[in-house]
Amino acid sequence: MGEKAQFQQLDRTQGLYISNIKVFPGPLELVKQQNPHIFKKPSVAPGNMITRKLGFPAVINPTDQRNDLYITLREAKFSKGSKKAERNLLVQVSVRDAKGNEVKGAISRGTGEPTVDTYRSSVIYHCNSPLWDETLRINLPDHGSYSFANCHLLFTFRHANDKNKNKDKPGFAFLRLANKDGTLISNGNHKLIVYKDTARAAEFRHQVSDYLHLHSYFSMSQITKDTRISSDIEQKYNEFLEISSVFCSSKFTQNSDLKSLLQWEQHEARLGEILQRVQVIQGEELVKFLHMIFEALFMILDKKDQDFGEVVFDCIVFIICTLADHKFEHFRPVLDNYITTYFFHTQVYIKLLDRLKIKVEQFQTKNIGDIMKALEYLFKFIVQSSHLHSQASTIDRSFSKFTRSLLEFFDKLNNMIKVHPNRLTTNKARQRDILAKTLKYFPHTIPELNKILPLQTTCQIISNFIDAVPSTDKKEKSTDCDSALIPLL
Repeated sequence: MGEKAQFQQLDRTQGLYISNIKVFPGPLELVKQQNPHIFKKPSVAPGNMITRKLGFPAVINPTDQRNDLYITLREAKFSKGSKKAERNLLVQVSVRDAKGNEVKGAISRGTGEPTVDTYRSSVIYHCNSPLWDETLRINLPDHGSYSFANCHLLFTFRHANDKNKNKDKPGFAFLRLANKDGTLISNGNHKLIVYKDTARAAEFRHQVSDYLHLHSYFSMSQITKDTRISSDIEQKYNEFLEISSVFCSSKFTQNSDLKSLLQWEQHEARLGEILQRVQVIQGEELVKFLHMIFEALFMILDKKDQDFGEVVFDCIVFIICTLADHKFEHFRPVLDNYITTYFFHTQVYIKLLDRLKIKVEQFQTKNIGDIMKALEYLFKFIVQSSHLHSQASTIDRSFSKFTRSLLEFFDKLNNMIKVHPNRLTTNKARQRDILAKTLKYFPHTIPELNKILPLQTTCQIISNFIDAVPSTDKKEKSTDCDSALIPLL
């Protein structure tokens, strides 16, 4: 901030000249191992600052634990009031807990900078509609009174004037970091109400009980004139602060439907709607809670199969297919660990296998391609559940009802990929797509079958499957199928 005489126009364009850039591909730890000379300790050299991406990387690793909230001060609008000139506005940002206490060291101004209790914005000389575009990072613990769920951001504004320092405070705004349902604030822009502190105290002195119950989001339709909130708090109808937020968390969710699923017994009246909406949730949210999501789905399958069995099955397929995406491939071991270590549902194998038989029999179902894609992990669940059931049962299962049900499923699968006269009017492109996916993913069921079936039975299943492949496709597809089957056998 200063007089115009302090600034002068440049005669020609000037900028930052970068003479050399070198890209190091691969994970950070690998780059550090291969290039130790550029990651020297600060005691030896100035050191290199590692700045994390504002958002999740292209490939997410389960070990990448973070809870970073990025807040960007965008713009504000203030009235001129009784002043002759426009104000020199300074914004101060702090984190407060539920009791109004300032959280110490919660704000980072940038990589390599020490954390601070309060962030102070730049000041734009004589401007009541400043544009800042300044970003800060909020770091809070996972739980406790200083967690994101229990804190809010407080923005205070004042006129920066050396002659009358700290005597004029145009107002304040606030933003809760969590919604009432426990989810965190969504990413995007937030337009906040600016409240006036009419007492003009030297410092912000309000208790949380004075303001936290008020509306924080600005809407022109809410009021059409200045409104007195209390004896010393007033809301100006045309003044606001706009910020944006990006939350990168491996612990918390911003999705209310996912939160409702994890607490499904409290939302049983709308459980069908919740399960439908879960199938459009972004993968970044799903992979944070794989263990808890599958536990919730299997508990619903155990207790409410008659009402929600089909949609739960579709949810399981959707999540498995999400993990097949390259971005989330590192979470497959997380799911494997859940199946072998934490999965305990002894009756699920019957329900999953029955749903599979229905789906392949009604091959026109819209997600049959995804079901084939999820076949490997569906069988991992089925086999593990069957194994747990057999451990708890004294009945000889050498050729049990479960084995017969398995063989029935593969008979229906073979029937699905055959070309019958009554299917001549079917969409041929879709039929070939289903066949291609079945050929691609069928081999992944073999390792699971080998755990529960005699080798002779497994070989017979494979033989029957190959025989069912239409003769026009065998020459085209047999090479891919054989290349997958032979190593497994």
